Amino acid sequence: MKKFWHSFKARVAYNDALNHYNLGQAQKARDLAEAVLRIEPNHTGALWLTGTLAFESRDFETSAARFELLSTLDSGNAEVWLWLGNIRRELGALDESAEAYRRAVECDRRHAQAHGNIGVVMSDLGNHAKAIACHGEAISLDGTNPRNHFNLAIALYDAGDLSAAVDAYRAAIAVDGKFIPARQGLAGVLRELGDREGAIACYRDILKIEPKHGTAIHMLASLTGSVLAAPPVDYVSELFDNFAPRFDDHMQARLRDTAVVPRLD
Repeated sequence: MKKFWHSFKARVAYNDALNHYNLGQAQKARDLAEAVLRIEPNHTGALWLTGTLAFESRDFETSAARFELLSTLDSGNAEVWLWLGNIRRELGALDESAEAYRRAVECDRRHAQAHGNIGVVMSDLGNHAKAIACHGEAISLDGTNPRNHFNLAIALYDAGDLSAAVDAYRAAIAVDGKFIPARQGLAGVLRELGDREGAIACYRDILKIEPKHGTAIHMLASLTGSVLAAPPVDYVSELFDNFAPRFDDHMQARLRDTAVVPRLD
């Protein structure tokens, strides 16, 4: 009877936790889910919820611990391995991230997102050929998702095939004309290829969808010779966000370039 009562309390608390989570009340949801785990440490729903909440708050270590345990309790669930792959990538454990995504594919060979995520990690690791192959597989499984074409475009760009990257960006736009990242990526590649008018058209198309898009405003002004009082705030923010993750690598490269080797007399 006592075991039944504990199980009932855990079920009620978990349902309450889900309700609070769906209402955007993260702390209350977390407290209730943690209470469930004190009653039933292997409660898969509570492990999943607390792991998700930890991920959303960027507590990746806690999130990893919860999904690592889930992977032992539900090893045949592709979504568990997909989450683990995402978490490990955030932690910078790229090889382990790729392995988790591969486990997801083993669970579900037709899991397009898992194939695509392997491709993203392969790009991180500099294996562009493998990345391109993985994104191609994702597209073959789900060609209706513009992000699959978008990710392929990035991999092709990284591999130096700018013309193929243009085609992939255009394929993403053909799937979803309002998918702004593809239009922005296309504009950037067209700029590099010297197609100024094509890039201008892309930025104008972005502004038709999102009139206050800071990067499009700034780049359009730059390409057409217009003068802005100041760069749009979200353009500056995006510029910083894109550069910040590479700052350490940039500084280390600069230090290598300017390093003075001591002489031993």
